[in-house]
Amino acid sequence: YWFRIADYKGQNIGELVRAFIEQQREPYPLLAYGYVDSLILIVDLIPPKPDKDAPELLPTNNFDSERVNYQLEQWNDTAVNAIFGLLTSELKYVCLFINKIDLMSDRSPSADEKYKNAFKDLAERIRKRCGKARFEVVLGSATKGTHVPLIESRLMKHSAPTEGEANE
Repeated sequence: YWFRIADYKGQNIGELVRAFIEQQREPYPLLAYGYVDSLILIVDLIPPKPDKDAPELLPTNNFDSERVNYQLEQWNDTAVNAIFGLLTSELKYVCLFINKIDLMSDRSPSADEKYKNAFKDLAERIRKRCGKARFEVVLGSATKGTHVPLIESRLMKHSAPTEGEANE
């Protein structure tokens, strides 16, 4: 398996599209048109540290509604359409990764459902565009690695050729 990862920090859709298109100009681009078959979109429950010298973030009782609303505004229909429009191969796996779950004090099943519900509209916008791809919402932590192995296993499972593709 080869995983090629592009991290476009922030919610600037213009930067994401520009960087993706620039990569297509390179010989043998890492994320060439037609070769991207999985997509993971990452959103955060709370904002990042204001700067690298700020103290580490501490667990909190609730997610930051301003941060969530900002991300929902940025990942509007136009932005989601733009992302899916850049992908020319058939997607096999799509994940909305809700990040920074390690900073939530309440990890009860009802709280986890509340965190997922905060991004419910975005999840539905993504789900509508997935076609036959498997779609899921995963709560996790990129910093602590919470549920990252789950996503890695899903990527491997869905990136493997089907029996018909393997025999071609």
